[in-house]
Amino acid sequence: MFFSLLEKIDILEPLIEATGKPQLMDKAKFLYDRISNPESYVVLLGETSSGKSSIINGLIGSHLLPVKASPSTAAISEIVLKHNLESAEYFSISKDAKMKKISESEFCSQCENPGSNLERLRAHVSTGNQLLNNLRVFDTPGYGAIVEEHEEILKDFIPNSDFIIYTVSYKIGIQDYDYSFLGFLRELLRDDVEIMLVINRCPIGIDVDSDRRIKEIRSYVSDLLTVDPQVFCINNIVPTEGTGHALPTCDSLWNYIGKQVSAEKRKKILYDAFDGYVHDLYNECDNIIQLKYKETMLNEDECRQIRMAQREFAENIRRATKQLVEPTFEKMKSRLPNLIEQAETRVNDTIIQKISETGCLSKDEMVAYTNSHLIPFTIKKEMCEVIRYIDVELNDLNRQLEDYIQKEIVRFKVKIEVVLDSNVDNAIKTIAQEYIKKTMGNALSSYFMVYAGAAGLRGGVANAASHYLKVAGDWFGKTFSKSTHVMIQRIGATAAKGLGAAIAVVTELLIETVDLAIWKNKLEKKVKEGVHKWKDDTVPMILKDMDELMETNISTLYTIAKQMEDSIEETPSTNIDDCKKNIMLSESIRKQLAF
Repeated sequence: MFFSLLEKIDILEPLIEATGKPQLMDKAKFLYDRISNPESYVVLLGETSSGKSSIINGLIGSHLLPVKASPSTAAISEIVLKHNLESAEYFSISKDAKMKKISESEFCSQCENPGSNLERLRAHVSTGNQLLNNLRVFDTPGYGAIVEEHEEILKDFIPNSDFIIYTVSYKIGIQDYDYSFLGFLRELLRDDVEIMLVINRCPIGIDVDSDRRIKEIRSYVSDLLTVDPQVFCINNIVPTEGTGHALPTCDSLWNYIGKQVSAEKRKKILYDAFDGYVHDLYNECDNIIQLKYKETMLNEDECRQIRMAQREFAENIRRATKQLVEPTFEKMKSRLPNLIEQAETRVNDTIIQKISETGCLSKDEMVAYTNSHLIPFTIKKEMCEVIRYIDVELNDLNRQLEDYIQKEIVRFKVKIEVVLDSNVDNAIKTIAQEYIKKTMGNALSSYFMVYAGAAGLRGGVANAASHYLKVAGDWFGKTFSKSTHVMIQRIGATAAKGLGAAIAVVTELLIETVDLAIWKNKLEKKVKEGVHKWKDDTVPMILKDMDELMETNISTLYTIAKQMEDSIEETPSTNIDDCKKNIMLSESIRKQLAF
């Protein structure tokens, strides 16, 4: 299905070479590789020791990942499945994105004892299932063991995933960390990411449809995620003496994923996205060819004045950082702690009222209901007001930035028109528009910057399509909006992450001996203590998120400025015949590609 796309890139190659821009060939090679080897991401998440590593070991038929009763996965491990691969290969990936080939023993050792500079490990292993070729499966530390840098990585690649497998132990069920982590997960998921619930170590012979424990786990997960996930059960396997840990199997899970990955609807979505990227590549080449041709018609003084206008445009774009971006974020950061404190008060009032009104539940039942429902849903509701404030402020900033950039574009065009007023060649009159097109880039450039690189997280199949839809068709209007949308998700996830602290405080009541007549008062105090702990943990994390978003906006502005400066060629081509030939080549290729 994708062969025709590869043919289009082959057709484009002479035009890419004619631009004289090596970076365009790098983009073409990157796109060719992604089309040739479309990858799908599967991320396993869950509480510590819920069996994630065992499930992956069962998939690959090997005891590669460490499995112990205590937490054993200290590093994020990436398993890349290759159909009928002759021999496995192992790599370590550092925080500066450098990839180093290592031995199997080094891989296993670093799984449990990663160095301070390790971001994740990668293993290429064989699979006999053609449907799973190029599937990338991520094993993550249990949520109770996740350190801050791992959490930041999860924030980045959970939204880039195609499938999430959430594992829960049948015996242990849903715990405090699950409540907060499922809320964290819900905020980060894209709508087109499918989540599956795997209930691990189930008793052999149980009726999956009627078992009370399975129904309870499924109900909790569905409520917290607000979706009804596909459920797969894995039987508890006791190893025979001397054989070590048994390898669980779940063919139904992996066959389901394989069929979803290879579904025609999914392929069509990806085909359309990649076809759009190929179109972008042509447009970028054509833009350079057109500019080179038009620049040959400029005299020396016109070139000098246009270069001055380009540099002025770039400098004015950078000024928006001080004029618009930094003041807006300082205002938000000064107000957010007070808004979250107000949310804390409303959360306490709502939950305490619910507790006082409930008369038919025991202490243990009320604690469970408070943890599973009242705390997460009340905090989410009240945080919606905080997030709405952030959203309004950021959207207003987006509009100001877009207006600012649009005015600079108009100013730039007017200056170029004045410079070219005496030039009699009408073809050159649109050169300002060509510079703006080159400056604002396209979806492929954005996709390339984010996902290129052998050691980088390149995004799953669904993300390749969704990324194109987010950025295509608009020069700059969606640039700030997209970063705002992503960060709003992250802020929601940050607020959900703090739920664990509140729930843990309330859970303490279960192990305390409390007089039946006063347990509600005690619970109310625990709720206030827990919600206050949530607020204290959440405020600095959200302020950190705001700093990151401010830097993203500043980086976007500086990128626009740099792209305008990079479009400056101090010594434009003077060979007009070559330029005319390239114009004809571009038109010929456009017709071949039917663009």
